[in-house]
Amino acid sequence: VTLTKTASVRLAKRGDVIAYTITVQNNRPAPTGEISVIDNLPAGFIYVEGSAELDGVAVTPVVSGNRVQVDGVSIPGNGKAVITIRVKISTS
Repeated sequence: VTLTKTASVRLAKRGDVIAYTITVQNNRPAPTGEISVIDNLPAGFIYVEGSAELDGVAVTPVVSGNRVQVDGVSIPGNGKAVITIRVKISTS
């Protein structure tokens, strides 16, 4: 399994809301079963509640501090899953 994380913008300032896309690629012919995908946000970045999606379907991640965890991700053989979240850059 490989992970790629991209941001919706290259430059952002305090107070901006940006989207992150996390692509999880299964490079094996067998499905993964259910896995958890964890993203540790940089300091000063705050998860925007209600913004997470898994393959375009709303999901509720487990959020603890700067850690955002999406559980129950199943990826078919040689397939991928796409997680999107929005974060706000703290103004302080």
